[in-house]
Amino acid sequence: MSPHAVRQFGTWENPGHDLEGYFDEHFRRPRPIGFVVTPNWRPATDVFETVEAYHVLMDLAAMHPEEIAIHFEGHTLTVSGVRQDGTRGQRHYHKMEIQFGPFERQLRFPRPVDADEIRSGYERGILEIYLPKAEERPGVARRVPIR
Repeated sequence: MSPHAVRQFGTWENPGHDLEGYFDEHFRRPRPIGFVVTPNWRPATDVFETVEAYHVLMDLAAMHPEEIAIHFEGHTLTVSGVRQDGTRGQRHYHKMEIQFGPFERQLRFPRPVDADEIRSGYERGILEIYLPKAEERPGVARRVPIR
């Protein structure tokens, strides 16, 4: 490529794809073995609504249900926990995107939720929480067990 040529990054379908590769290729620095992970990560979360309830799906791969806490108070659902790094030994990472450590997500719902009827389940790395809508009344604080 000539020194005056302009390098084009990405396409309309995936802008930035080539840019990420360029930076990975030209500016990669080896990470020290004991590098610090992000203190709080944000698991991917989907929230959708049906006529009768709100539904929350959260990607918590490689976690055990006992590592996850679910709490509901007022109009706010809080999901927190710690994903442990199960790897042992020293590794030289070329790319590290899987995050470990503590997390907390708070979701506020516009309508009251029947806290006594909140249910949750955890299967194949996905936490699913069912929050049935309620009539206008104050929410009750409650810890939600994972079944």
